[in-house]
Amino acid sequence: MNKQIDFSIVIPTYNRSNLLKRAINSILNQTYNNGKIEIIIIDNNSEDDTRDMIEKYYSDIKYLCNKENRGPGYARNRGLVNSSYNWVLMLDDDDELVNGALNIIYDKLNSINNLDKYPVYNFACSNGFILKDFMILNFSDYVNNVIKGDFTPIFNKKMILSENLKYPDTIVGGESFLWYKIAYKYGIPTWSNVVCLLHDDAPIRLTRKESQIKFASEHALLQEQYINYFGDLYKKYNVDELHKRYFAASIYFLLSNNRQKARRYILINIKNKKYFMVSILLLIISYFPLNVIVFLYKIFR
Repeated sequence: MNKQIDFSIVIPTYNRSNLLKRAINSILNQTYNNGKIEIIIIDNNSEDDTRDMIEKYYSDIKYLCNKENRGPGYARNRGLVNSSYNWVLMLDDDDELVNGALNIIYDKLNSINNLDKYPVYNFACSNGFILKDFMILNFSDYVNNVIKGDFTPIFNKKMILSENLKYPDTIVGGESFLWYKIAYKYGIPTWSNVVCLLHDDAPIRLTRKESQIKFASEHALLQEQYINYFGDLYKKYNVDELHKRYFAASIYFLLSNNRQKARRYILINIKNKKYFMVSILLLIISYFPLNVIVFLYKIFR
């Protein structure tokens, strides 16, 4: 007999009130009779009418506003801690759940004998792809592109908190850091069923080059975290991914004008035949004025 599953759905947001309505409505339009649903909005101190919009149209929603914009990771972690239910779905403010998404998730979770064995379960977004209908993904799968695109996570709150697992507290995201940790230690049960429709109509995104230039120092430090924490695992499962991290770190350190750190990673990559020529070029560029480096990045990014 299937058991009841209650969902807390967390939506971090920042200055996207119009898009946020679409995300919220996609939840409210769900036909779900197998448990309770709560919606939690974590506002990264928006400067638009987000607060007024929530109070006017969605007064029953739990709304928490951060004192400053500390990025999506901090907001998601806060949402997890403040959720009323054990099963927590993370939804971006510019995306939406497909019709019947919660019923799909409910059916699949009930097919697992021991749900407390894993801290997170993944379901495909509209661009998500895995090789089979269902897989338990490990670290090697992530760094060898067995999984592609985006996936919607369903967290087991009790286990996440007890194991002290959390998103990186950085303004530039880096959520794959969390997936790598979980996949290596526990594995991540993942279904190909699409539950979330992605959109690209947000005017400002962390992946755009303007944002990457603005937050270059944060991106550089994040790349160092990947290198320091997963370096040995990269060497074991896909060393080329480690060299890509070196390359990214050198670029971001150059953009943040930390030339010493940039050259350190450039010199590491010079020893790799695949990156030898581009490393030589980067080493030369590292002596250019910062405005020239930024200009070249905008052209070739």
